[in-house]
Amino acid sequence: ASWENGACNNHILAGGRDLLETDLKAPLVNHKPKNHRRFGLPLVPFSCVPFLPTFLPIFLPNELPMNLFCCNGYSSVKTERYPQLSTPLGTLGVVFDVRPVADDLKLGADVRKHNSKDSAIYEWLSPVCILEAMLVAFSPDGSMSSSELSCQALVVRVKALNSRINIRFTLNWLPGHRWIEGFPESGEGLEARTWVNEQWKVTIGTEDREYLTARAKTGMWMSQKFAAAIEATTEEIVQMTLDSISINLPEISDGQCCQVHFVIASNQRIEEDISTWLAVDQQPSQLLKFGDCLGT
Repeated sequence: ASWENGACNNHILAGGRDLLETDLKAPLVNHKPKNHRRFGLPLVPFSCVPFLPTFLPIFLPNELPMNLFCCNGYSSVKTERYPQLSTPLGTLGVVFDVRPVADDLKLGADVRKHNSKDSAIYEWLSPVCILEAMLVAFSPDGSMSSSELSCQALVVRVKALNSRINIRFTLNWLPGHRWIEGFPESGEGLEARTWVNEQWKVTIGTEDREYLTARAKTGMWMSQKFAAAIEATTEEIVQMTLDSISINLPEISDGQCCQVHFVIASNQRIEEDISTWLAVDQQPSQLLKFGDCLGT
């Protein structure tokens, strides 16, 4: 099936999140420019954030389709807290920056949790896009197995609605983290960064520009037209700072869909051990399998 012109609706998928588990509406950030609203998931305990209403009206067409991820074994649930992405080195927050966004943007999140796995899918609706994120815990294959190795994937799908949008997905360390240094650790097809302290290390990885472009050209969970946009942009698609890693997507046109992901792996810090680096180098198709998502 083609992913052109919104054909991604009701097709495969599932992903990860702190992009996470949330049926809470995330607050709007007021310090952004007027044409730039941010809906983020500050991964902190619900008790630490102000009360938010359990419902916000969403003014969208009645025929608007949902379920960009079609997965088995999930049931709708309600949650009363912000999601958290915890690691041995602290908590990671997730932020989605969408540009441009109308002043009257209304956001809501529904959550579907897997009936037996540690996995959840979050769904957001806005007048300019549908955004879904799957957060799933998984165990790498036996060759990378380790008693302390822990892995999570956040898979995100977005579809533009009646607009042209730019989206930036970011994972960033929240205050109180326990790492003492971080460094890039990329490889073929992989953009990654590792953070460490004396005892633990955490690696976050995602596809690089070359792999994203190749996947778009084949229409694999991404509009084929998106490949030209990636090749044309002069900005770095994956950007890293001292305490964050971001995927900065070029313009997505009306009806187009795309999928990106982050993989987070943690383990005890052992000299010459590369288990976390190997664990974050995952194929998108395998991440969907971890979340019991269907293929097209």
